Amino acid sequence: MDVFNKESPITQGNFTSSFFMMRTAFTKDGANHISEVFEQFSRNRATISRRLGEASIAKNDTAYSQGASGGGYYDGFGPNHSDVLIPAFLAAYSGKDAESYSTNIFSKMYIPNMRLTYTGLAKIPALKKKFRNISISSGYKSAYIVGGYTSNVQYKDGSSTDPGDGFTSVRDSNSLYNNFTAKYNFNGVTINESFSPLIGIDVTLKNTIQLKFEIKKNRTLNLSTQSLQVMEIRGEEITVGLGYTFKKLRAPFQAKTKRKAITSDFKVRGDFSLRKNLSITRQLDTEINPNNPTNGQTAMSIKLTGDYKLSSKLTLRLFFDYISNTPVISLSYPNSTTNGGFSIRFNLNG
Repeated sequence: MDVFNKESPITQGNFTSSFFMMRTAFTKDGANHISEVFEQFSRNRATISRRLGEASIAKNDTAYSQGASGGGYYDGFGPNHSDVLIPAFLAAYSGKDAESYSTNIFSKMYIPNMRLTYTGLAKIPALKKKFRNISISSGYKSAYIVGGYTSNVQYKDGSSTDPGDGFTSVRDSNSLYNNFTAKYNFNGVTINESFSPLIGIDVTLKNTIQLKFEIKKNRTLNLSTQSLQVMEIRGEEITVGLGYTFKKLRAPFQAKTKRKAITSDFKVRGDFSLRKNLSITRQLDTEINPNNPTNGQTAMSIKLTGDYKLSSKLTLRLFFDYISNTPVISLSYPNSTTNGGFSIRFNLNG
């Protein structure tokens, strides 16, 4: 009878789960871009190493961890072990205690993305007389992404006396800390979050004036398990908008004839936004530039538009856009772009 044997099974794939890192979303960097959250990540490694080491020792197998070693780490679970790095990273940036945080790298976190909108203010009698609409909104979403993991062919679950017990006795010959082999090879993991918006206010008055105020915030952190560094990208944006509708304006280019003049509403809108982006590379276990800004810019944008309906199918738009970029670091030059003109849009529907 033929029997199927798996000689060298390989598992590979990607993993994505919801995440929650709002607890650390508003932390500020100190002098020289020092991040307390990143420092906590560095400290968490010793805690995760001890927990994994103690679990290994509890198996009572001499092939497993031999207890605490130099630097506060346990034998076989050094500071650069991926099973140590990733849980320590996730615990720090989620704002949770590394003593109780799950060491399962593929742990699912069922945290729903959120979008809240409230429009009830315009129904208050005192406000209803002047306001047609008042909308206040806030949104949050976050994700944890493991991109491109592959099973380690050197990994062997268990020891000769207790196979398949969830630990390994095989050491990584390329490790500086004589680590046990990890079950999976990782290029890195990413966590990201965005407040889109953090707070957004849209107001329409009875006289057709429109007001808009919006703050957006986003953050992406990429942990490289190979280079032992975190690339942090942060962005903040403030937008202020103003709009008004001029009722029944006569088209200015019409000749004075007996024919009925074209009149339509002229809708104008202006938006001013200021956005700041910053990229910082944070390096573990180094004293030379551990927090190094690598990219970033301050972008200012002014957008003006005016829409005039020439007919039910034809719309004339006037526009003006101005964008200026000022780099955070001196490796790039400030630049600006200006764009203006008009366009005619023909609608085949309706």
